[in-house]
Amino acid sequence: MSLLTRTLLPLMLLWPCAEHALAAQRALLVGVSEYPSLPERFQLSGPRNDMARMKALLAQRGFAAADTVVLADGVEGAQGLPTRAAILAALEHLAQEARPGDQVLLYFAGHGSQEPADRSTEAGRQEPDGLFEIFLPRDVGAWTEGQGSGHVANALVDHEIRAKVDQIIGRGAFVWGIFDACHSATLVRGGNDADEIQYRHLDPAVLGIPARAMDHAQADAIKTRGGAGPEAVSTGAASPQRRQGQGGGVYFYAAQTTELAPEMRLPLGDPERRPYGLFGFTIMDGLATGLPMTYRQLGQYVLSRYGSLNQARVTPIFTGELLDEAVLGQQAPVVRQWPVTRTGADGVLTLAAGVLSRVSEGSVIALVASPLDPADKALAKAVVKKAGLNSSELALADSAGVALPAPASLPTNLYGILTQPAPQYGLKVVLDARACGKPCPHGDAISALQKDGVPGADVQWLTPPAMGDITLQVGKDHVRLLPPGLSSLQCQSVRSASERSRCEEELAASAQTLRWRPGKGPEDLQALKRQVQEGLHAVSRSVNLLKIAANLEEQARTGASRLQVSLVRLTKAGARAVLQPGQVPALADGDEVEIRMKNTGLNPVDVTLVYLDAAHGISILFPQQGSSNRVEPGAEESEVIAVNDSTTGLERLMVVAVEAQPKSERADFSFLAQPGVKWRDATVRGAGALDEDIDAFRDAGFADFKTRAADPKPKAPSSRTRMQVFHWKIQKGS
Repeated sequence: MSLLTRTLLPLMLLWPCAEHALAAQRALLVGVSEYPSLPERFQLSGPRNDMARMKALLAQRGFAAADTVVLADGVEGAQGLPTRAAILAALEHLAQEARPGDQVLLYFAGHGSQEPADRSTEAGRQEPDGLFEIFLPRDVGAWTEGQGSGHVANALVDHEIRAKVDQIIGRGAFVWGIFDACHSATLVRGGNDADEIQYRHLDPAVLGIPARAMDHAQADAIKTRGGAGPEAVSTGAASPQRRQGQGGGVYFYAAQTTELAPEMRLPLGDPERRPYGLFGFTIMDGLATGLPMTYRQLGQYVLSRYGSLNQARVTPIFTGELLDEAVLGQQAPVVRQWPVTRTGADGVLTLAAGVLSRVSEGSVIALVASPLDPADKALAKAVVKKAGLNSSELALADSAGVALPAPASLPTNLYGILTQPAPQYGLKVVLDARACGKPCPHGDAISALQKDGVPGADVQWLTPPAMGDITLQVGKDHVRLLPPGLSSLQCQSVRSASERSRCEEELAASAQTLRWRPGKGPEDLQALKRQVQEGLHAVSRSVNLLKIAANLEEQARTGASRLQVSLVRLTKAGARAVLQPGQVPALADGDEVEIRMKNTGLNPVDVTLVYLDAAHGISILFPQQGSSNRVEPGAEESEVIAVNDSTTGLERLMVVAVEAQPKSERADFSFLAQPGVKWRDATVRGAGALDEDIDAFRDAGFADFKTRAADPKPKAPSSRTRMQVFHWKIQKGS
């Protein structure tokens, strides 16, 4: 939505502060889960979890408790409830206390909506669609008619928050605003504690706003708004440099104006999952990596993580003129270490960190005696045997140069340093055959599918109401692959004919459907099983490529990429616009994208341009078949993409660059090419150079690690590999 156009954990090293020695780090965290004036189905569960996690992360980053204000219901230690008066008072306090160089975080999570703008006011006349965006505090009331346009009682209107933020910036502070809410009015449903997904939006009608008032406001407006709100998303040059003592800001929005901001139980498929806002959860995943990054890089990380979660329906917005500033002023990486306790006669080792700290099964942990000891002074190495949300069970592991001690010989209190994250290339598939009936005509084929698995993919089967990477929905006459956000959508239950039509259009655009007439022979069921296997393998390969991209973002940056990549959009009308990573422009049929690459390093780089379309198709744009993809130092290459609307939705260009080793074979990832999920025969994978980087992509694309007897764990790309991901949306008939 467009609302805006020091206590440390004892075992974390001090995070670098902002640029001014006396600058403070301040935060206002607003999470609204409970709405006493609204029906039960509109209550939320995620904001209280969002606030608790962000509060802990900020403490790790050196935010003093006195400078972190939490207004939320159900959060231990919160300073108050998220009412309108409390929120405005907290913003006013920040505006009075902020000083030059301060880093100020504003994080709002809860329901959003819209109301008619009052055209008699300056703020109302500036709304091109005739509507104010509103954030709903805990004490939101109903629509009240009045002179002009009326208003929703106690709602926080976009221009009210904007005015307060302008005051804070005017004091010389830097503001980072995160708004995890939306006001889209399409396909919205309520939820309850049993649901895996809810949407942070209220239809204006729920607040009592008459349809005639909304229609009149929009009819009276200038129809010019696109999707990013009043502050357009920049697609031009890099951000300007901020002068010392000068204020500024960047703003992260959960969704475009026509999309939904979901909350869901996360991490997907985890037995301990809890409700979180998807947007805030992913941002906090980026902060949990401990790496210094710019706001632009964090936006790119969020988009890559959305891809790895198979979330293509939601397109966050990252805007502001200072996206190239360091996130919260951080300039150096933090050592990611936590306490390790040894308990029991068997010496069970428990790490005080888990999935929420980006620690997963298979991660390698160095055990040290003191929090000041580096990883190379480890007493032993351990591997995460089982990871929970906030704690993990460790098992001692063999390691070159480190003897394997008896657990009982280790100190009772240790410290664990994460030295090697573990890639996760499994595909969580929710099998939903409830609409097929009993007996299901495809029952034998589906049972055989679960028994035999999916060649080239590491599948974990789940059942509703769990949410995974993809839902396999089986009906009497069809089989459908649904992304997580659509897994529980039932168009036939929508009463309104217009809403049902939009629901069906959404399904057609975002899901892949195989119509199937059950036959009598086993050959028909075998053919069905084979086509579903091929479809799931295609999804697995494309999702895992984006997992690699997200994982590479988590590796410490030892310097800028040696491959410079620039993209320019050329429209049919001849206009040119630079495309930046971390932004999601809309492209139209007939547009072209010009790609220029230059190797500015001292060593050759092997480059592969990989295009992922909205139907999970993978195309190799560079190198051309039979050509070399090695780019020598100082050399330049260019390609031009002709955009078409044969597939529509969120699509991505991935630039994979591997620094070549002396006398090595080329690292060419053309073997990843595949058609989209159109239920056609699968392509045969090709050959390539065999090294750790190729192995990592084969593990992601074909689950090769499952056939390695000596080392049956997924491999990650080496530090020689870099990836840049550019995202855009293809619009139909534009």
